[in-house]
Amino acid sequence: MIGRGFVRTGKTDEMLDGFREHFLEPFYENLDESLDQQAAVLSLLIKYKRKVEWFERDIAHSLAADGERALARHLYAYLFDQGLDFHIEPQSASGEADLVSPDLVLDAKIFDGDASSRGTRYIKHGVNQLMTYTRDFNQLVGYLVIYRTCPEDLQFPFAGSDVLVPFVSFGGKTLYLLIVDICSHERPASKRGALRAHVMDTPDLIAVLTEATVEQADSPRESDAQPSNV
Repeated sequence: MIGRGFVRTGKTDEMLDGFREHFLEPFYENLDESLDQQAAVLSLLIKYKRKVEWFERDIAHSLAADGERALARHLYAYLFDQGLDFHIEPQSASGEADLVSPDLVLDAKIFDGDASSRGTRYIKHGVNQLMTYTRDFNQLVGYLVIYRTCPEDLQFPFAGSDVLVPFVSFGGKTLYLLIVDICSHERPASKRGALRAHVMDTPDLIAVLTEATVEQADSPRESDAQPSNV
């Protein structure tokens, strides 16, 4: 019935062709382009991870002493050299995302394994921030680059065996979690003993995102606030 309005005929095949041409094909092309862009961004981030871990670990580890912004600038320079067009730290209603481009909402965090500062709770907060930024900037996909500075591993077991970058899906958004190991180990791998790991699974992150979503929905919007007497 929808296709008939475009082809003005009663033939079923022509009506289906009209619907396909005006709706299905544009949708397919948009989806295909989005997937290509997403794959391209993931490819760049994986190359960055390998470059840092293989060749620039000491450089990145020294930058960590100056905080996340210094590490983020290191990542910006790499992405810029790769031809990615982006804006650094645009302001949104929820704060500042580290990097936003037409294809990319990205935030950077340091994980040092310390439960009181930058441990798993801190990373959960970072995931929640990233979700908020994807909503503020109307993006379906977000990327959290986690720089691990401690000997303990950080694991996301919800990643499939064929997935290089773990991800969690929630509320129509996909959040990728890329870990870059910049720990400066004092001993070689053969003498470090058993590897300790901090594990964050899907229920952990979904619980955080669900709670944050409920709180955001329950909080009064600025437009709903009563005017104050000045």
